[in-house]
Amino acid sequence: MPGRRSVKNPTALRVREGFIAGAGAQIYYKTLGQGVPMLVLHGGPGADHTDFLPALEPLARHCQLVLMDERGSGGSRIPNGTRSTGW
Repeated sequence: MPGRRSVKNPTALRVREGFIAGAGAQIYYKTLGQGVPMLVLHGGPGADHTDFLPALEPLARHCQLVLMDERGSGGSRIPNGTRSTGW
């Protein structure tokens, strides 16, 4: 409609994601929110950043969550023929 303005959602979180090359792998990362960064690392083989996301997402209202998937886990990629965890 003419004269109506779009109003941005004030509760929407800034989200970025991508890959960083490192140690022969493409390491997946995702950031949520803005402000002071808080690095979140998942534990153990087979886990990924989504394990913590539901519980930590409210923190993204106050800081920038930086989540990553370790080599061979979740969205991270390794070259074919390479062991993902060394276990």
